[in-house]
Amino acid sequence: MKESIFDLLLEQAPVGFTRVDLDGRITFANKSARKTLDIPDDVDQFYYNDEKLGIVDIDRSPLPEGKYPFIIVSESKAPQYGMEMAFQREGDLKIIEVDGCPVFNESNTILEYVFIFHDITKDYEGKRSLIASIQRCRDSLSCHL
Repeated sequence: MKESIFDLLLEQAPVGFTRVDLDGRITFANKSARKTLDIPDDVDQFYYNDEKLGIVDIDRSPLPEGKYPFIIVSESKAPQYGMEMAFQREGDLKIIEVDGCPVFNESNTILEYVFIFHDITKDYEGKRSLIASIQRCRDSLSCHL
């Protein structure tokens, strides 16, 4: 069967895209999602909370079940934007922003969910560095008053 242009764009898009079934099983992850989530090419299916992914909160603590993007979107039954989580592998922390939404059929029944992943590690580190610099300036100024 010939792939459609849409399928090719989806696979080659520079942003991570996944499809997730109603049970939380990731049934499709494009090349960018696999890179962002560090998913080996030989892994076909896995669940949103698979321990092998190394999912943690941004402070490196375990991510509470209610903060997983899949849980948030499936419980709200509505699009959600700007959800943050992190992946920790061998001490390195990768911070991810996630947008997700349910996919409805014509009967308004949820068929599956789609999620888009953005690696925001550099942006997050830059923001933390800026906040620390501002705090040092405030501390310096308060000493001279």
